[in-house]
Amino acid sequence: MVAAIVVSLAALAVFLITGRFSLGPTARNEVTLLDGLVDTSAPRNSAANAEATECGAGDLELLPVTDKNSYGPGELPKLSLTLENTGKATCYYDVGTSQMIFEISSGAEMVWLSTHCQTEADHRLVLLKPGQKVESAPLEWQRQRSTEDTCNDDRPDAIAGGAAYHLRVGLGELPGKSSVQFLLY
Repeated sequence: MVAAIVVSLAALAVFLITGRFSLGPTARNEVTLLDGLVDTSAPRNSAANAEATECGAGDLELLPVTDKNSYGPGELPKLSLTLENTGKATCYYDVGTSQMIFEISSGAEMVWLSTHCQTEADHRLVLLKPGQKVESAPLEWQRQRSTEDTCNDDRPDAIAGGAAYHLRVGLGELPGKSSVQFLLY
C-alpha cells in the first residue's frame, strides 16, 4: 500500500521534474523552475529570476480538479489542482510535493489525505507570469480511507454505491477556493 502511495505521489511530481504542467492531451504550458532552488530558503541566483517576488495569497487562485463527476465500480478518480497567477506581476511559488495537499471528505468526515504516509516530499519554486494557469499531473486515488496509522496496513475501502465525496486542495498555507464533488459507485 505504501508503494502505491509513493508511486502516485511520484507521478504527481513528474511536472516538477520536467518543468511542465499538463493542461490536457494536446495543450502544454511550460513554467520556469527557478535556477538551482530546491530549498525555499535558498537565494535566487539568476538575472532572469532576480526581479520576481514570492506570490502572495491574493495573487493566486487554487482550484481542485477531478477527471470525472462519477466513477463506476473499480474506476479510480484522477485528482489534480490548478494554480493561476491572478496578480499583475510575475512571481514565484513553491509547488513541491511537500506543499501539495489533496483531501477527500464525505460530509464533515475526512476520508483520505494525500500527506498521510507521504515520503520524499520536496520543495520546487516555479515562476508564474500574470494570468498564467497551470495544472498538476493527475494523482489516482485508490478509493481507500487513510490515517497516519495505516501506512503499512491494508486500508479499508471508501463507501461506494453512489456515495458523494468532495475534493479540496491546498499548496502549503494557500487553500483552494472551493471543493469539487464526485460520486463513487
